[in-house]
Amino acid sequence: MDESSVYFKILHKETIPSPIRKLIVIGSSWAFQSIFHVDRTELLFKLVLELLFLGVVSYTLSTVLQLHMGWTILLGFLIAHTMNYLFNGQFFVALKNAGLSHVSHTKFKNFALQLEQRVCSQDSILAGMMIGSISRGKLTATSDLDVRILRKRGIVNGLKVSVFLLLEHSRALASAFPLDIYVADNVEWFRKKVKNDVPIILYDPENILSTEYIRTTRFSDVLGKDGEGT
Repeated sequence: MDESSVYFKILHKETIPSPIRKLIVIGSSWAFQSIFHVDRTELLFKLVLELLFLGVVSYTLSTVLQLHMGWTILLGFLIAHTMNYLFNGQFFVALKNAGLSHVSHTKFKNFALQLEQRVCSQDSILAGMMIGSISRGKLTATSDLDVRILRKRGIVNGLKVSVFLLLEHSRALASAFPLDIYVADNVEWFRKKVKNDVPIILYDPENILSTEYIRTTRFSDVLGKDGEGT
Protein backbone atom coordinates (compact mmCIF):
# COMPACT_ATOMS: atom_id res chain seq x y z
CA MET A 1 0.00 0.00 0.00
CA ASP A 2 1.24 3.48 -0.85
CA GLU A 3 2.40 5.16 2.37
CA SER A 4 0.95 8.46 1.17
CA SER A 5 -2.54 7.00 0.73
CA VAL A 6 -5.43 7.87 3.02
CA TYR A 7 -5.96 4.19 3.87
CA PHE A 8 -2.34 3.82 5.01
CA LYS A 9 -2.64 6.85 7.28
CA ILE A 10 -5.93 5.59 8.77
CA LEU A 11 -4.57 2.09 9.40
CA HIS A 12 -1.53 3.52 11.19
CA LYS A 13 -3.48 5.98 13.32
CA GLU A 14 -2.60 4.47 16.69
CA THR A 15 -5.11 6.63 18.56
CA ILE A 16 -7.97 4.75 16.88
CA PRO A 17 -8.65 1.09 17.90
CA SER A 18 -7.58 -1.37 15.22
CA PRO A 19 -11.09 -2.82 14.54
CA ILE A 20 -12.46 0.70 14.05
CA ARG A 21 -9.63 1.57 11.66
CA LYS A 22 -10.42 -1.48 9.55
CA LEU A 23 -14.13 -0.67 9.51
CA ILE A 24 -13.34 2.89 8.39
CA VAL A 25 -11.20 1.60 5.52
CA ILE A 26 -13.84 -0.86 4.31
CA GLY A 27 -16.70 1.59 4.88
CA SER A 28 -15.03 4.42 2.98
CA SER A 29 -14.19 2.03 0.15
CA TRP A 30 -17.87 1.03 -0.03
CA ALA A 31 -19.07 4.63 0.15
CA PHE A 32 -16.81 6.22 -2.47
CA GLN A 33 -15.99 3.21 -4.70
CA SER A 34 -12.90 4.88 -6.22
CA ILE A 35 -14.92 7.67 -7.88
CA PHE A 36 -12.05 10.12 -7.32
CA HIS A 37 -9.63 7.86 -9.23
CA VAL A 38 -11.63 6.71 -12.24
CA ASP A 39 -11.74 8.35 -15.66
CA ARG A 40 -14.94 9.59 -17.32
CA THR A 41 -16.03 6.38 -19.06
CA GLU A 42 -15.65 4.24 -15.96
CA LEU A 43 -17.39 6.85 -13.81
CA LEU A 44 -20.34 7.10 -16.21
CA PHE A 45 -20.71 3.32 -16.35
CA LYS A 46 -20.64 3.10 -12.54
CA LEU A 47 -23.40 5.69 -12.28
CA VAL A 48 -25.57 4.04 -14.95
CA LEU A 49 -25.11 0.62 -13.38
CA GLU A 50 -26.03 1.98 -9.96
CA LEU A 51 -29.21 3.53 -11.37
CA LEU A 52 -30.12 0.23 -13.01
CA PHE A 53 -29.58 -1.64 -9.75
CA LEU A 54 -31.54 1.03 -7.89
CA GLY A 55 -34.46 0.79 -10.29
CA VAL A 56 -34.69 -2.99 -10.10
CA VAL A 57 -34.25 -3.15 -6.32
CA SER A 58 -36.67 -0.28 -5.61
CA TYR A 59 -39.33 -1.79 -7.86
CA THR A 60 -38.93 -5.15 -6.12
CA LEU A 61 -39.14 -3.60 -2.65
CA SER A 62 -42.20 -1.52 -3.50
CA THR A 63 -44.16 -4.28 -5.25
CA VAL A 64 -43.18 -7.37 -3.26
CA LEU A 65 -42.71 -5.92 0.22
CA GLN A 66 -44.93 -2.88 -0.35
CA LEU A 67 -42.70 -0.66 1.74
CA HIS A 68 -43.26 3.05 2.33
CA MET A 69 -41.65 5.25 -0.35
CA GLY A 70 -39.03 6.58 2.05
CA TRP A 71 -37.92 3.10 3.13
CA THR A 72 -37.98 1.93 -0.48
CA ILE A 73 -35.60 4.68 -1.57
CA LEU A 74 -33.28 4.25 1.42
CA LEU A 75 -33.06 0.46 1.31
CA GLY A 76 -33.00 0.53 -2.48
CA PHE A 77 -29.96 2.81 -2.47
CA LEU A 78 -28.10 0.79 0.19
CA ILE A 79 -28.70 -2.50 -1.62
CA ALA A 80 -27.96 -1.07 -5.09
CA HIS A 81 -24.78 0.64 -3.87
CA THR A 82 -23.63 -2.59 -2.25
CA MET A 83 -24.37 -4.60 -5.40
CA ASN A 84 -22.40 -2.12 -7.49
CA TYR A 85 -19.54 -2.35 -5.01
CA LEU A 86 -19.46 -6.14 -5.00
CA PHE A 87 -19.85 -6.76 -8.72
CA ASN A 88 -18.14 -3.68 -10.12
CA GLY A 89 -15.84 -2.60 -7.30
CA GLN A 90 -12.88 -3.64 -5.21
CA PHE A 91 -14.21 -5.40 -2.14
CA PHE A 92 -11.24 -7.71 -1.68
CA VAL A 93 -8.82 -4.84 -2.25
CA ALA A 94 -10.47 -3.12 0.72
CA LEU A 95 -10.18 -6.33 2.77
CA LYS A 96 -6.54 -6.57 1.76
CA ASN A 97 -5.94 -2.95 2.82
CA ALA A 98 -7.52 -3.76 6.16
CA GLY A 99 -5.29 -6.81 6.56
CA LEU A 100 -8.19 -9.24 6.26
CA SER A 101 -7.31 -10.89 2.95
CA HIS A 102 -4.22 -12.78 1.82
CA VAL A 103 -3.34 -14.37 -1.52
CA SER A 104 -0.73 -17.04 -2.20
CA HIS A 105 1.96 -16.37 -4.81
CA THR A 106 0.62 -19.20 -6.94
CA LYS A 107 -2.92 -17.84 -6.96
CA PHE A 108 -1.66 -14.33 -7.67
CA LYS A 109 0.49 -15.39 -10.59
CA ASN A 110 -2.17 -17.64 -12.11
CA PHE A 111 -4.75 -14.84 -11.96
CA ALA A 112 -2.25 -12.40 -13.52
CA LEU A 113 -1.42 -14.81 -16.34
CA GLN A 114 -5.07 -15.41 -17.15
CA LEU A 115 -5.87 -11.69 -16.98
CA GLU A 116 -3.04 -10.92 -19.39
CA GLN A 117 -4.57 -13.30 -21.92
CA ARG A 118 -8.01 -11.71 -21.54
CA VAL A 119 -6.59 -8.19 -21.92
CA CYS A 120 -4.76 -9.15 -25.11
CA SER A 121 -7.90 -10.68 -26.62
CA GLN A 122 -10.19 -7.70 -25.85
CA ASP A 123 -10.62 -5.64 -29.02
CA SER A 124 -11.67 -2.48 -27.15
CA ILE A 125 -8.31 -2.20 -25.37
CA LEU A 126 -5.48 -0.17 -26.84
CA ALA A 127 -2.89 -0.95 -24.16
CA GLY A 128 -2.57 -2.32 -20.65
CA MET A 129 -0.04 -2.56 -17.87
CA MET A 130 0.55 -3.69 -14.30
CA ILE A 131 2.06 -1.52 -11.58
CA GLY A 132 2.42 -1.67 -7.81
CA SER A 133 4.23 -4.27 -5.74
CA ILE A 134 4.58 -6.74 -8.60
CA SER A 135 6.39 -4.14 -10.73
CA ARG A 136 8.68 -3.29 -7.82
CA GLY A 137 9.58 -6.92 -7.18
CA LYS A 138 7.95 -6.81 -3.74
CA LEU A 139 5.10 -9.26 -4.18
CA THR A 140 3.77 -10.55 -0.85
CA ALA A 141 0.67 -12.33 0.44
CA THR A 142 -0.89 -8.93 1.14
CA SER A 143 -0.33 -7.52 -2.36
CA ASP A 144 -3.12 -6.61 -4.73
CA LEU A 145 -2.91 -6.73 -8.52
CA ASP A 146 -2.78 -3.18 -9.89
CA VAL A 147 -3.83 -3.05 -13.55
CA ARG A 148 -4.31 0.02 -15.73
CA ILE A 149 -6.05 -0.17 -19.10
CA LEU A 150 -6.05 2.34 -21.97
CA ARG A 151 -9.20 1.96 -24.04
CA LYS A 152 -9.78 2.66 -27.71
CA ARG A 153 -11.84 5.67 -28.69
CA GLY A 154 -15.55 5.53 -29.46
CA ILE A 155 -18.80 4.91 -27.62
CA VAL A 156 -18.96 1.23 -28.58
CA ASN A 157 -15.43 0.61 -27.33
CA GLY A 158 -16.23 2.50 -24.14
CA LEU A 159 -19.21 0.22 -23.52
CA LYS A 160 -17.21 -2.91 -24.36
CA VAL A 161 -14.34 -2.08 -22.04
CA SER A 162 -16.78 -1.14 -19.26
CA VAL A 163 -18.45 -4.53 -19.54
CA PHE A 164 -14.99 -6.10 -19.59
CA LEU A 165 -14.17 -4.38 -16.29
CA LEU A 166 -17.50 -5.44 -14.81
CA LEU A 167 -16.74 -9.06 -15.68
CA GLU A 168 -13.21 -8.79 -14.28
CA HIS A 169 -14.47 -7.28 -11.03
CA SER A 170 -17.09 -10.03 -10.76
CA ARG A 171 -14.48 -12.70 -11.51
CA ALA A 172 -12.21 -11.25 -8.82
CA LEU A 173 -15.13 -11.30 -6.35
CA ALA A 174 -15.90 -14.95 -7.14
CA SER A 175 -12.20 -15.81 -6.76
CA ALA A 176 -11.75 -13.76 -3.56
CA PHE A 177 -8.95 -11.93 -5.35
CA PRO A 178 -7.78 -8.31 -4.73
CA LEU A 179 -7.91 -6.85 -8.25
CA ASP A 180 -7.29 -3.10 -8.45
CA ILE A 181 -8.11 -2.27 -12.08
CA TYR A 182 -8.97 1.01 -13.81
CA VAL A 183 -9.59 2.05 -17.40
CA ALA A 184 -8.32 5.32 -18.87
CA ASP A 185 -9.83 7.28 -21.74
CA ASN A 186 -6.49 8.73 -22.83
CA VAL A 187 -2.78 8.80 -22.03
CA GLU A 188 -3.17 11.99 -19.99
CA TRP A 189 -4.80 9.95 -17.22
CA PHE A 190 -1.69 7.75 -17.02
CA ARG A 191 0.52 10.83 -16.72
CA LYS A 192 -1.49 11.99 -13.70
CA LYS A 193 -2.03 8.64 -11.99
CA VAL A 194 1.06 6.54 -12.78
CA LYS A 195 4.28 8.40 -12.01
CA ASN A 196 6.68 6.45 -9.82
CA ASP A 197 6.32 2.88 -11.08
CA VAL A 198 8.18 0.95 -13.73
CA PRO A 199 5.17 -0.50 -15.58
CA ILE A 200 4.93 -4.12 -16.62
CA ILE A 201 3.54 -4.05 -20.15
CA LEU A 202 0.61 -6.43 -20.62
CA TYR A 203 -0.41 -5.31 -24.07
CA ASP A 204 0.95 -2.45 -26.18
CA PRO A 205 0.93 -3.26 -29.91
CA GLU A 206 1.27 0.41 -30.88
CA ASN A 207 4.02 1.11 -28.30
CA ILE A 208 2.00 3.86 -26.66
CA LEU A 209 2.99 2.98 -23.10
CA SER A 210 6.52 2.02 -24.09
CA THR A 211 6.94 5.48 -25.58
CA GLU A 212 5.29 7.25 -22.63
CA TYR A 213 7.46 5.59 -19.97
CA ILE A 214 11.24 5.59 -20.26
CA ARG A 215 11.55 2.40 -18.22
CA THR A 216 9.18 -0.53 -18.69
CA THR A 217 9.27 -4.28 -18.15
CA ARG A 218 7.81 -6.99 -20.35
CA PHE A 219 5.18 -9.20 -18.77
CA SER A 220 6.95 -12.36 -19.96
CA ASP A 221 10.11 -11.28 -18.12
CA VAL A 222 8.26 -11.04 -14.81
CA LEU A 223 5.83 -13.94 -15.14
CA GLY A 224 6.74 -16.68 -17.58
CA LYS A 225 3.98 -18.63 -19.27
CA ASP A 226 4.59 -21.50 -16.87
CA GLY A 227 3.68 -19.27 -13.95
CA GLU A 228 7.25 -18.89 -12.72
CA GLY A 229 8.56 -15.47 -11.82
CA THR A 230 9.38 -13.08 -9.04
